[in-house]
Parts: sequence; C-alpha cells; structure tokens
Amino acid sequence: MKILERNWRGIIASIFHWPVAAVLVAIGILLVGLIWQNFFNLAVGAFVGDLSSHEIVERIFFIFLEIEIAAAIKIYFQANFHFPLRFFLYVGVTDLVRNLIIRQDDAKAALWLSLAVVLIIVALTLWEMKDRKKQNQENEIDL
Repeated sequence: MKILERNWRGIIASIFHWPVAAVLVAIGILLVGLIWQNFFNLAVGAFVGDLSSHEIVERIFFIFLEIEIAAAIKIYFQANFHFPLRFFLYVGVTDLVRNLIIRQDDAKAALWLSLAVVLIIVALTLWEMKDRKKQNQENEIDL
C-alpha cells in the first residue's frame, strides 16, 4: 500500500512540476529579452543625453533586479527545483535600494526603506553564518 501511495505522490508532483517549469522557462526567456532591451535603451539614453544621472542609476538598479530574478530562475533548475531563500533576500535588497534612490524627496519613506535594507542584510548575514556553521559541522563529521 505504501508503494502505491508513493507512486501517486510522484505522479501528482510531476503533474504540477511541468507547468511550473514551463512557465519559469518562459519567464526566464522574457527576462533575458527585457534585460537586453532595457540595457540598449539605457545606453542610447545615456549617450544621447536624454537621461539624467538619477534616471541612469535608477535604470541600472532595475536591470540588476531583472538579472537577479533571472539568476534565481537559473538557480531553481540547478538546485533540483528549489528556490534558495537568499536569492529572494538579494532581490529584496536590490529593489529597496532602487526605491531608496527614487524616493529622495520623502525623508520618512527613506528612513523606513533604509531600516528594511538593514533588516534584510542582517537576515542574510545570519543565514550565511548558519550555513557556514552547518558546513563546518559536516566537515568535522567527515574527518
């Protein structure tokens, strides 16, 4: 009975996995196209002089955000269909910094965004410390 139950779980997981994988591939392809398009528009706008330095930096951060999302999709497939939490934290920091640059006129919003960046960086630091401690313990066991 347990073998039959495991087979059903595998079949159901497979049914849900393939549409998700197909959509993520499509999103990845779309993101790569958007990254190139935004980069081209940024380069043209910067060299022609249509963009201010503030707009250039804002667009660069937006391209970084797109690159990080595309990298997270790539890592999803490399990590056996799993999104590492740290990538969502990287995307969060990038987006908050981009918003911090955009909203320079509102001091209260800038303070909250800065605190959010610090909080996410602390979370990333704690996550990395936990991973290193876990790796050290595994290395000690292997010796």
